[in-house]
Amino acid sequence: MTLRVAAILLCTLAAVSAAQSPAGLRLVRCMAGSDVPCVAARVPMDAGARRVLGRIDSSAERRSWSATLGGSALTGAGFDNGPMVRARLLVLIDGGSAMAGDRFAFSRIALRSWLATLDTSNVRVAVAAFTDTDVTPDIASARFETPARAAIALEQFDAPTPVTRSPLASAVALGAKRVAASFEAEPGTVGGLIVISSGRNDPPRGRDSVQVGAVGADVRIWLLVLGTQGAAADLDSLLPANAELRRVPINPNAVTSRLGAISRELTSERVFTFGTGMVGGAALGRSLLRGRVALHAGASTELATTLAWRPPLVALPVFTGVASPASLSPALRESMLLGAPAGNDHALVALLMALVVGCSWALATRYTRVEPVTAAPAAKEHATTSRTAAASMSESEGLPRRPEEVTHQTARRTALRR
Repeated sequence: MTLRVAAILLCTLAAVSAAQSPAGLRLVRCMAGSDVPCVAARVPMDAGARRVLGRIDSSAERRSWSATLGGSALTGAGFDNGPMVRARLLVLIDGGSAMAGDRFAFSRIALRSWLATLDTSNVRVAVAAFTDTDVTPDIASARFETPARAAIALEQFDAPTPVTRSPLASAVALGAKRVAASFEAEPGTVGGLIVISSGRNDPPRGRDSVQVGAVGADVRIWLLVLGTQGAAADLDSLLPANAELRRVPINPNAVTSRLGAISRELTSERVFTFGTGMVGGAALGRSLLRGRVALHAGASTELATTLAWRPPLVALPVFTGVASPASLSPALRESMLLGAPAGNDHALVALLMALVVGCSWALATRYTRVEPVTAAPAAKEHATTSRTAAASMSESEGLPRRPEEVTHQTARRTALRR
C-alpha cells in the first residue's frame, strides 16, 4: 500500500514539474542570410489557454504578446501557430428556408476557405445539412474525414428551398451526441460541434423530434447565427449550457474570421520569435537567464509562460536555424528592413570602434615624426665683368683660380689693364 501511494505521489510530482517547466529558448537567424540574432521558443497551450485564445481576435492577439528575459524586454514578440491537437469537428449547416440566398452561399464560401487551413494530419471533419426531413439520419450518417474530403462533401449540398424548416434545437442535441460518440471511439481527441444557422428554430415533424438534454462538458458547441432577422427570441434557452452563441454579420469574411477563432482553440502550441532587444548577444553567451512571455488584455494578464535561456557550456552560442517568416512580428520585420538592430550590441561595437580609432591616432602622433622640409641653399655665382664696345668700362674681377678657368676673354682683359 505504501509503495502504491509513493508511486502515485511521484507521478503527480512529475506531472506538476512537467507542467511548470519553462519553455526553452534557442538562438536563430531572424531571416535567411542574415546574422541578426533572434530567440525562438515553443510554448505549449493547454485547454484553458486555448479557450482564452479563441475569445481573442487574431489581429488583437498579435499585438498583445510581450516577453522579458533576464529583466530586460525582448523586442517584436511574434508567433506562428504550431500543429493542431487531435480533433473531431462536426459542422452542421442549416438548410431551412431562412438560409436561402446569401446566408447559405456565404456559409459555403467561408467553410471552403476555413477547411483549407486545418491540419490534415490531426483534424477530421464531418459536414451535414439539416432540415425538418430526416434530420436524424443525416447527422448520424456524417463521416469524419480529412478536411479536403469534407470540402468535397460540402459542394454536394442542395440550396435551401422556400418550404424547408429549421429544427435547430434538435440538430444541436443530435450533433452533440454524435461528437461525444466519436470521442468515445477515439480516446484522447478533442473538438466539438459547429452549427451555422439563421437562428430560426422550427419543431421537426414526427420521429425526428429530439429534446435537448445535458451534453458532456468536453463537447464544445459553437453556434454561429448569421444576421439578426429571423432568429428565435428564446434561442439561449433552447441550447445546452455549454453552447457558445455568436451572432455574425452576413459576410463571408466575418464568418471565416469566426471559424478561424475556433481553429485557434485547436492549436497545441505557439512558436514565438523575439528580437534580443536589451539582452544582447554578450549576455546570451555567458548567463543563465529566466523570463516570461505573457498575453495582455488591457491592464490584465490573460496568459503567462516562463522562458529559460541556457548557454552552451564550452562554446559560444551558434544559430540553430532560421525563424519562420510567419512568426516575425511586423515591428521586428520593419526594423530589419530598415537596417535597425534587433539588439543593443551595436552601440557597444560602435563604442569599441571609436576607442580603437582614438588609440590608433594617439600612437600615430606619438611615434611618427614629421621632418621639416628646407630649401637647398642657392649656388654662389662667380662675379663676372662685361664690357661693351660703346662704353669702355673696366670692372675688376678676381684672377682665375685654376689655369683651366682662363679663357681668351679674361686673358685679353688682363692684358688691357696692363
